[in-house]
Amino acid sequence: MGYHYSYNFSTLAPPASKSTSRRACSTGKTTCVTIYLVFVIEAAAYAQNADQIFDDALNNVKNTTRIRMRLDPLRLDDMVTQKIVVHDITIRNLLSLERQGPALISSSRQNLTMDAGLAFRNVVVEAKFRLKREPRVLRIRGSVSAILERLVAKIRLYANILAGTVALVYFEVTELGHLRVTNLTGAGALNKLARTLTQRFLIDRNLEKIRQVIQKRGREAIEQTLRGTNLSSLL
Repeated sequence: MGYHYSYNFSTLAPPASKSTSRRACSTGKTTCVTIYLVFVIEAAAYAQNADQIFDDALNNVKNTTRIRMRLDPLRLDDMVTQKIVVHDITIRNLLSLERQGPALISSSRQNLTMDAGLAFRNVVVEAKFRLKREPRVLRIRGSVSAILERLVAKIRLYANILAGTVALVYFEVTELGHLRVTNLTGAGALNKLARTLTQRFLIDRNLEKIRQVIQKRGREAIEQTLRGTNLSSLL
């Protein structure tokens, strides 16, 4: 319910068993393709839905060391406002991601297209800040930590079964929840006031810019990650 799964069975030969496909895989690239095709056929035969397929792939992504190192923490470019420079920005806990809503998988011959929503919860944002123009007698520099209680994104992946490659087609941050300041240093006795001002003027007034930055850097990181990823490591 809520998902779509289709495959053009007329283009395929009768499926081989899993053990036969594994042995054949060692003999060449052409027979390796059989593994992917058998996977698709068996998924339909055993009524394995698109949600389960996407969840399994997502778990494999989260358990791959190379991917974990690239996405957690995720480093963002500096942000400059009229008066403040925010630098050394990192986002942690992005691997808390889970599927949001139903997944959609469609296929045509050797190609798969996967669409899904992703939800990230309690993502930690850390950064350092300084005044854009510092008076000689007053140097205000410090650090800030905040929790992004909810982040929702839409993603579309394109897989070429014949080539064994996966590429990102679409990634958009569609919802950015409350970004709440949890700690701030560098303002001395004025830390409490500075924390309030940071929340109101630096964060709340720049949520759209923050969303765009996360979306841009997140898209780049996913593209770079998938560029060296073989389809067999995800399925």
